[in-house]
Amino acid sequence: MTHLPPADQILRAPQRPRVATPGPHQILRSAYTIASTRDDAARTIEATIATQNPVMVYDWGEGRIIQEVLIVTGAKMPKWTPMLDQHTRYSLMTPGSVIGYRVEGETIRATLRFASGEDVDPIWERYRSDHLRGVSVGGTRIDYTDIAPGQSAQIAGRRWVAGSKHTLRITTRWRINETSLVIFGADG
Repeated sequence: MTHLPPADQILRAPQRPRVATPGPHQILRSAYTIASTRDDAARTIEATIATQNPVMVYDWGEGRIIQEVLIVTGAKMPKWTPMLDQHTRYSLMTPGSVIGYRVEGETIRATLRFASGEDVDPIWERYRSDHLRGVSVGGTRIDYTDIAPGQSAQIAGRRWVAGSKHTLRITTRWRINETSLVIFGADG
């Protein structure tokens, strides 16, 4: 018979934060902060969070890699959203919030405001000093059109052509739910 020590004496590995598995309509798109916009007193920095450049993404609904374009004028942009740590939705320990979004040409810019506290100060310092720059927008796809490989379509006032290997998804309406701090950005 095996005897185990009391539960309070067993060493346990630290729990990893749970990250939501994206659903078929969830959007994750990464970009970068803009160091020249930093305001140390307000603890804010601007970031480009989306452009209309095609980006390779995983389509969770279809289980395949596609190219996707987010039409920036089709984004529903709230006045405020949470700023998360790498899309971790199951923690109240958020690094701050996004206090505004706006369209500039074919990009969406956001103002990130970092909270103050022992848990966030090292993260703010890395973004403030430009050692970390990655951000990623998380949202929900509302309306889109898929263009088969090698085909083209006129959507949102522009002719889009899919490459020879991957479907091109043009997302014309979508909602921003959050912006996350990440290591690498894909769009920017």
